[in-house]
Amino acid sequence: SYSCMTLLATLVFDSADDSQKKAWISDAAELGRQVIEREEEIAEWLKSDFNRITYLGSGPFVGLAHEAQLKILELAAGINATSWDSSMGYRHGPKSFVDEHTLVFDFVSNNPYTRQYDLDILDEIKGDQIAALTIGIEQEGATNFTGRTFSLPVFTEPLPAPYLALPFVMVAQVVALLNSVRVNNKPDTPSPTGQVNRVVKGVTIHSL
Repeated sequence: SYSCMTLLATLVFDSADDSQKKAWISDAAELGRQVIEREEEIAEWLKSDFNRITYLGSGPFVGLAHEAQLKILELAAGINATSWDSSMGYRHGPKSFVDEHTLVFDFVSNNPYTRQYDLDILDEIKGDQIAALTIGIEQEGATNFTGRTFSLPVFTEPLPAPYLALPFVMVAQVVALLNSVRVNNKPDTPSPTGQVNRVVKGVTIHSL
């Protein structure tokens, strides 16, 4: 549902012409297929001894980091400790979340200026030598993370953030699915107590 809503909102509010949007969607779809084909690569990350996961990003990818964190939380029924933040905001206090049992992911921006800050925090966390794994999820650029990456190719041009978010979130969705199985949870019915419902219910729409 997240991917569908993101795509719909992007197509409605993006002022680019239809032919340009069609080209970007085509590239995003191909990158999504590549994510699925690389599932075994993602599964290797989950062989680490971890019980914490944090997702980072900048600009539009801050919201993506929140969604990625939520998917882990939901499919593992809270078994894993999770956090999310902006690449800039994660320094100092929030970074104390990282210990030797933590996987750290950063959705790297295609904006050349913003990308520098994403790479800086990745380099910093990698240099701390504390996290179990530090992984940059990125589309290839002029500068890239020197550590472990999940790198996607550029076809005609780097994708704008709303379109790149679609294959990026698929990486997080695969992580969440595989981790759910890893902790012996049931991805199709992840809440063993039933307190979290697949279809939202119990919401009252109050009068304005």
